[in-house]
Parts: sequence; C-alpha cells; structure tokens
Amino acid sequence: MSVGSLPKCCGFIMILRASAIPSSVVKIGLFRTSNDASVLYCFLFNAQSIANKLCELRYLLYDAHYDCIFVTESWLSSCISDGFLDPRCKYTIMRHDRQNGRGGGVCVLINKSHLVAQVTISDSYPDLEIVVFDLLNVVPVVRVFAVYRPPYYDKKC
Repeated sequence: MSVGSLPKCCGFIMILRASAIPSSVVKIGLFRTSNDASVLYCFLFNAQSIANKLCELRYLLYDAHYDCIFVTESWLSSCISDGFLDPRCKYTIMRHDRQNGRGGGVCVLINKSHLVAQVTISDSYPDLEIVVFDLLNVVPVVRVFAVYRPPYYDKKC
C-alpha cells in the first residue's frame, strides 16, 4: 500500500521531529473504537540513542502503559534486535534505522492490543527517516506517520 492510497474513511496523524525541536512529550488523540470511545496514549521523545536509555524505555513500556511510543534519533542499527528493546514482546516494533553513519533513525513501539499494519512508502525522499502504519482497530482507520528530518536535509522540503 502506498501513502497515496489511504483506506476508505481514513484519518491521519503526522508526528514530525526536526533536530532543531527540543525533546518533548506529546499525547495524541481521542479515537472511537468499534466498541466505545477511548483515548490513545502516546509518548514522543528524541532519544539520541535509545540503547543507552533502556531503563527509561522499559519504564515507558511496562509501567507507564502507553499505547504508542515514538522515538526519534533512536540511533539503532541491525546489530540491535527488537527483543533487546522489548524483552517481554508486548509491543509491535517498527523501525527505520539510518543506513549510513551514526545517529538518526525512527522507532515506533505499538502495544500489541492494537491491530496495526505497516505501510510501505516510496523512496521519493530517501533522506527522511519515516515509519508509517495504519491503526486498524479504530473507526475510521487512522494512518500514523512518524518522521525525523535530519539536520542536513533541505530546509525547503
């Protein structure tokens, strides 16, 4: 599925982080599920290496009980497995690790109580680090974009 082919009756949320914006917490959304109204509790932060903040991450995962955690500047690579991030396997993990050099990257952790489908996007903007997914157990279906724009990226984009 491409970004241009949103499911019928689909809303969307875009989480954008540029390096110039300081780290912050964001809670988003009131969504209507098929059964009742519910709040989707989300947390966004700029980690500048999540691997050295595992205690904080595990607090967010297992004690704070967020539905979605968005991490920019995750600094992850293929050397770090998803099981290292979530050893209890309670979250669906979607990542866009930076391929060249150190730093960057986007990581999204979604509680497995939510039905999600990762969306593949075109390579039109290879310097942007993007994770896109559809949240399927809400009405209407919601498409979520987590985007990190590296500091060297063209500011006109």
